[in-house]
Amino acid sequence: MIKSNFYSPTARQTAPKLEFDKEKFLDNRSTLPYMLGQLHAVHTHKQNLIPSYGAINYKGDDWANKDNLALFGLFYLATGAMAMPFFEKNKQGGVVSPIGDFVELKPTFWPPESKEEEN
Repeated sequence: MIKSNFYSPTARQTAPKLEFDKEKFLDNRSTLPYMLGQLHAVHTHKQNLIPSYGAINYKGDDWANKDNLALFGLFYLATGAMAMPFFEKNKQGGVVSPIGDFVELKPTFWPPESKEEEN
């Protein structure tokens, strides 16, 4: 099993901790950075991802269609796969994930313009 909790202890937030089947999880792990790469925050090179930014894709559309379960599902999977950092409390008291220095997060598009972009 792989355990995931997208809040760090510094966030002082509680959320359920989830467990994933390790074999199935690792088989699909490479998809997560690609999905995260479609987020508006990644395309605009923001340093921090706040939870609500996760619903906006590079086109400015709400990809989750106000479905918070899909949005938090993506965050749980991404933090469990170490495809993005945990959410933590920032200096202003908000909760952010410091994605700016995270090497794996590169802008991606769907549908990909070429086969190379898909990888």
